[in-house]
Amino acid sequence: MGNAYSEDALQKNVATYLHSAMPDDVPWTALESSGRGSRDGARQRAKGVNPGWADLQFIVEDGKYLGIELKRPAVPHIRQRAGKQQPIQKENQAAVTGAGGYYYLATSICEVEAILRSHGVALTARAL
Repeated sequence: MGNAYSEDALQKNVATYLHSAMPDDVPWTALESSGRGSRDGARQRAKGVNPGWADLQFIVEDGKYLGIELKRPAVPHIRQRAGKQQPIQKENQAAVTGAGGYYYLATSICEVEAILRSHGVALTARAL
């Protein structure tokens, strides 16, 4: 997707920030979205990637899981609506929080930073 305001672009920008700002003692990973068509979705399912998991996943505070689902922001000047959670994402959010983990939605690098800092992650850089 070529849109500078897409979830794909947001995830790439967040990943760039996290690669420079995350302390080495906080494990994390990102999942690639399967929004690239049915062939890509089938390829990912064949590899065991299940739908509904958060885009960013961390282990924080005494080994607790923290997931951050990235959603594209609303951009009024190009008439773009904010991204919405799919039903399977809401189900996984409920499962994560029900098991004592954390799950958030974020639409910017600054929101990701604030979430991580609120859970005691000592990031080494600030988002602008």
